[in-house]
Amino acid sequence: MNEMRSARVTRPSIPVAQLEAELANIIKEMTGHPISDPKADLAAAGIDSVTMLDLLATLETRFNVGLTEDVVQEFRSIHRIAHIVRDAIRLPK
Repeated sequence: MNEMRSARVTRPSIPVAQLEAELANIIKEMTGHPISDPKADLAAAGIDSVTMLDLLATLETRFNVGLTEDVVQEFRSIHRIAHIVRDAIRLPK
């Protein structure tokens, strides 16, 4: 019985490449600007802090994850965001 209590249940992980593609589509929908390189700097691509907060809300809903607003500071690239989301998905709910 104790073994069952201590076992952690994690949600299945989504491959980073799949998350990057989904994130690129989300950002394109939000801004109208396609970003083809997942490692491209989002600020240099014209993505501002207000858009990043909108993106945060969208990610929480789409992937059913809880992210704090301070994580937006780490939203430098689609690649980085994909890793943040993947790690949040892996956490037990």
